[in-house]
Amino acid sequence: MSASEKVSWRRLMAAPLLALCVLGVSAQAMAQEPAGESAPGSQPEAGEGEQPEAGDGEQAPQAPAPRPKVMILPTDRVEDKVSALIAERVDDTLRKRIKEEKRVVLMPGFTEVRKQLAGQGQSSAVVYQAEQLYTSGIGLLTAGENEKAVEAFQRAVELMEQNLADLQNYDVLSDSLSNLALAYFLTGYDLDGRKRMKQFAHLRPNASVNVDKFPKELLAVLTEEQAKIAKAGPGKLTITSNVQGAQVFIDGVERGVTPLTVDDVGFGYHYLVVRDGKGGAHASQIRVKGRKSAQAIEAPIQNAGAVAKVEGQDALPSYYTDILVQLRTGVFDDGELKPYLSELSKQAGAPYLGWVLLHKDPMGNYVATPFVWRAADSRMVRVKDTVFNFELSNLAVGVNQMSSDIATALETMPDAGVATKVSLVTAPVVAAGPAVRGPGDEARDPVIIAPPKEDRVVVVTPPPEVEDTDRRERRRKILRNVGLGTAAAVVVGGLVAGSVVLFSGEDDPDEADGFSAEVSW
Repeated sequence: MSASEKVSWRRLMAAPLLALCVLGVSAQAMAQEPAGESAPGSQPEAGEGEQPEAGDGEQAPQAPAPRPKVMILPTDRVEDKVSALIAERVDDTLRKRIKEEKRVVLMPGFTEVRKQLAGQGQSSAVVYQAEQLYTSGIGLLTAGENEKAVEAFQRAVELMEQNLADLQNYDVLSDSLSNLALAYFLTGYDLDGRKRMKQFAHLRPNASVNVDKFPKELLAVLTEEQAKIAKAGPGKLTITSNVQGAQVFIDGVERGVTPLTVDDVGFGYHYLVVRDGKGGAHASQIRVKGRKSAQAIEAPIQNAGAVAKVEGQDALPSYYTDILVQLRTGVFDDGELKPYLSELSKQAGAPYLGWVLLHKDPMGNYVATPFVWRAADSRMVRVKDTVFNFELSNLAVGVNQMSSDIATALETMPDAGVATKVSLVTAPVVAAGPAVRGPGDEARDPVIIAPPKEDRVVVVTPPPEVEDTDRRERRRKILRNVGLGTAAAVVVGGLVAGSVVLFSGEDDPDEADGFSAEVSW
């Protein structure tokens, strides 16, 4: 056998031994490797890291549903029948518990959201949306998408005009008007373009526009309208309101407080906002006649001073304060609240809203009634009541249950809880206690003695007819106790005026074995 043949033979014999060694090492490594883990540097098998496919009779695991994102309004009191301190304690405890619940995403309060938006130079989410539309319109106009630009600028102007009380930057509004005029003109709506250009001139009587961007026809409209404004001169406005000392803004510039007279507002259309500094505001578009004509303008502020101004913040918008004022009455329906809740939802970017109203039951306990509302379909759900005792010793336990109920309602929005009309104002009723009956007595219908227009009702159960002396004596003792208890209830109540007459079943109330009592208060 030649030397080369010997080498080949040795290689052939060594190959099986090498393969067995490799297999042994691999088996030992696999035995030592933890189950479910891959060796470092190894390539994952096809589909690794993804959800496994369901086999026969098995269901593939589904991704968890997104948690509802909710803004909770401040816990409030129905008709102020619960102290503000109680409402604050319930509110603080509830917010902490909902955050711990981790089943929902709790947004900051409305005032905090406004602070965040103000830090971005915006006063509200709607105004921010309007400015985004304005920026989009500029891009569309540059790209030659004139019809889309009309839609963007028109919507931006509408949103800003509808939210004048929140608008801070009137330059964006005026520039939206001029660009809307241009977009209208380029799409063939000449009359609409001229109208918007005149409106721009009223707001900015000394402004100029880019002559390379605007066609000469619109430039001529601007020049002519500005000349008309200068010739007409300013008008004289006397602005009054149902709130004295309210701040007056014209086109975003503060001019003084009510009652106010200004004589330098130019001819044409302008924007008027009057704020009381406590949550109420009036906003409108006014037309100034010019030529020193005197005009009296009344600017009523609805729900003036309903909600105090937050330190360091502008007055809260009326759509927010109107919600709080309506909820505080304890009587509302989904149709009345829908416009305000929808606006708040858009402003704050909250797909869900929630609130808790505190009121009292006839026994003096605090009753917390939660509600949740979904913006997608304006669905309002009333959540199960939670009752706290007078000392609030069960506050933690009650809030734990309430937060769980709120989270469940937000997740499911159950049909059984849907509410269209709500009234938490009920006539309180106080009973003198359970009906008192002697041995062997048959049940009898109670007699309800209720003085008209009073707050309390005393329930008295008259005895059945007596049959013998022993039972008659026992009845007299029992009714005497009932009479004393009734009188005590009347004295404790202290709010009822009238009289209660207790009598037995005897024909003659003055008979020795009968019973007669009269309680007056």
